[in-house]
Amino acid sequence: MTIDYGRYLTLGGIIERLEKEDQDRVLPFGFDEPHSYRGHYEQLAFEPAWNIRIGDMLAAARSALGATFPGWKGGDYTMSTHTDCWIANEGTDSDNRIGPVLLELLLAPSPWTLIPDEAVEAVAAAMTLYDYENGVSDHPGVSDDDRGKARRVLGVAAPFIAAGTRGDTP
Repeated sequence: MTIDYGRYLTLGGIIERLEKEDQDRVLPFGFDEPHSYRGHYEQLAFEPAWNIRIGDMLAAARSALGATFPGWKGGDYTMSTHTDCWIANEGTDSDNRIGPVLLELLLAPSPWTLIPDEAVEAVAAAMTLYDYENGVSDHPGVSDDDRGKARRVLGVAAPFIAAGTRGDTP
């Protein structure tokens, strides 16, 4: 496979690449939920997603094709096959513009293990309890924000945990 390092992928290029993959394969990290990118309203961003099927990523990309999204300071922006794409939470900008290298890394076989939902819930509950007991939060319940933080913590830890079980380094 040849990777063109000198360009970023457009929505059409992302769809074309994802169509070549096993749609049922689950990736530890990917994207879903398209929206207008906060940095450049005419461009597209996807929410980061964990434990996601490639078919679901493809469905999200296809759903954005021809869709119109509101810009953050007004205006409506219709996405096409030529639209540049990013991975960024809605309302934020990021340095995660989707290029061929990033997409290939997402699709590559990985030493990362899938992060079980039970692990996410346990870490999120521990983080919530810690914040509640230390006066950072006045609500003892686990929020979606806590779950997102827990997924990020587990995502960073996963290669180290996997390396430790194999006796090497990530």
